[in-house]
Order: sequence, then structure tokens, then C-alpha cells
Amino acid sequence: MDKAAARDIAEGAQHATDRRLRTFVTLDGLRGVAALTVVIWHLPGPRLLPSAYLAVDLFFMLSGFVLAYRYDGKLVDDEAARSFVVMRLIRLYPLYLIGSLLGLLCQSWVLGFASPARTYGYLAVQGLFAVGALPLLSAHGVVFPLNVPAWSLFYEFVVNAAFGFTNRRMDRRALIAIIGISGTMLAVLLAAVGHMQFTGQMPKFLLASIRTVFGFYVGVLLFRMWRQGRLPAWRIHPAFLLVALVLLLAAPAAKPVGPVLTFLVVFVSFPLLLTVGLANEPSGLLARFMSWLGLLSFPLYAVHYPVLTFLERAWPDLAGFPRAMVSIAASIAVAWLCLRLWDVPVRGWLGRLRKRRLARATG
Repeated sequence: MDKAAARDIAEGAQHATDRRLRTFVTLDGLRGVAALTVVIWHLPGPRLLPSAYLAVDLFFMLSGFVLAYRYDGKLVDDEAARSFVVMRLIRLYPLYLIGSLLGLLCQSWVLGFASPARTYGYLAVQGLFAVGALPLLSAHGVVFPLNVPAWSLFYEFVVNAAFGFTNRRMDRRALIAIIGISGTMLAVLLAAVGHMQFTGQMPKFLLASIRTVFGFYVGVLLFRMWRQGRLPAWRIHPAFLLVALVLLLAAPAAKPVGPVLTFLVVFVSFPLLLTVGLANEPSGLLARFMSWLGLLSFPLYAVHYPVLTFLERAWPDLAGFPRAMVSIAASIAVAWLCLRLWDVPVRGWLGRLRKRRLARATG
């Protein structure tokens, strides 16, 4: 593929300016509600939504669907794949980085300076790994200690890169094989340990790759079935889908019923939720609200954990419902500021820099 075609792929990643691409408003709303449930999951105290950690699996499915919608069939060679990977890095890294920097500031304040040499040395190592988006693979430590949820952003980029370089060879048989193998492994792990909390702490971090692969490629499969008109078009008001998602994530996670419900949520309910969401779009105020939720979802997920950590240490006496409301409101406010003052300008600058380099390369 020539340089001009590579530029077309890169510019295609700027989906907001491509009027031919549909915006899936209901899916945006589901993504936003899922991000809010993750914030609630990380609040101190009793779990209000015991299965909210499964929202990450929904994120991966949504990502697989949307990226397949935009790029399936376009990544025709390695040059196009490299262009795609660069654009995904531009999309993911700025918010990942600001979340890590907020975590660094928060940890500096939390740890204090009782033993400066140890504190500075520890934070310096964490900061270097964070800037490089590299996991700290210690025996039983948190792999992204400055911003714990960043483990999923790391795997999101890895699976995106794999998609970029393998999509042109990913026929239906290979896709079903990947889903079947990863789904079987995930189900066996669920039966063995009774949950799917394979997240950002070693050695569970390594198992989290299975969650990522399964969810992402289920999303890719759903896109291909949708494109072929093979998904049912059940009519349900989109608002009910948001409520249904919250109810699913409120399912008990503990044994004996937790593992069964977890299986049903991830393997059955989430694909059904996406299927129904594709056939039902909101209008009016609900459409604007769901679009706003979708816009907020990624920054909220990326920065909420340092905000919650700061509030927990700054106001330890604040508890119960007031704490929850303050924590959620503060997370949303910081996320919105990071989106407007950091993410949008930085991605715009990186995108323009990328286009100039491609223009020079093509003469």
C-alpha cells in the first residue's frame, strides 16, 4: 500500500470528522453508565454493585465492535496496520498519561516525606514505568500502582495492535476459534476460582489477558454479524438498556450463585445488550445525555482512581452517601476538565503532527 493510502487510514481514525461513520448513541450511553459503575465499585465501604468490575468486559466488547466497524477490511497490509496502531496510541496515551500523573501527585501526598530517599526512589521507579506504559511485574504487586485501572488500558492497546496486524487474515473460522479458546479458558478459570477479578495485580494481571481477548473479539464477531444482517432487531427503549446494565452489575458476586451469574452476565447478557442496543437509538434529550455519557466514559475511567484515593485520604471522616456523592461528582468534574483541557488539545496536536509527517512522506 502506498503512503497516500496510509494517510487515508490515519485520517479515518479521526472518526468525528468522517460523516459517513455512524455514531452508536445507545452504545455510548452503555459505555458511560459502565464507567460510572466502575467508579462506584472503587468507592470504599460495602459494594453497592458487587459485579461492577465486569464492566471492563463490556468495555472490551464495545471496543471490538466499534474498531471493527471503522477498520474491518481496511487494514490491508503492515503499513496500514502501523498507521492504525499509531492512531490508537494517540487515542489512548494522553488520558492514560494524565491519569498516571494524577496518581503520582496523589501518591506523593499520601506517602508523605517521612523517609524521603525511599519515597522519592519508589515514586521515581513508578513514574518511569508509567511514562513508558510498562507494567511493574513484581511477584504480587500492583502492576500500575499510580493508577490501578490502567491495566485494562494497557491490554486495550495490546489487543488493538494485534487486531491491526492480524485483521486482514481474520476470517470467520479464525475468529470463532479465538473466541472459543479464550472463552473456554475464561469459563474454566471462573469455575475454578469463582470469579473473574483478573485485574491489575500479579499474577492475576497475566490472566486478565484472557478477559481482554475474549471480550474484544466477541465485539468483532458481533460487528460482522450485524453487518451481514444476522442480528435480531428487537425493539426496546434505550433507557431500559441502561437500567438493565445497572441491574446486571448489581448481581451477587459471591458463591454459590456468583459464578453462575457472572457467566450469564459476561457470556450471555453483555452480547445481548449490545445486540439490542444496535437496534434501538434514542432521540431528543436522552440522545444528548447518552452522547455526553459516551464522551465522558474514557476520561472518567482513566482518572477516577487517583481522585478517589485523594478524597479518601483528605477527608477520612466523610462516609456513607455524602462520601459517595462527593466522590462521584469530583471524579466527573476532574474527568471533564482533563477531557477539555488536556485530551482534546493533545490529541489534536498529535493528529496534526502525524498528518504533516505523512504529507512530507508523500511529497
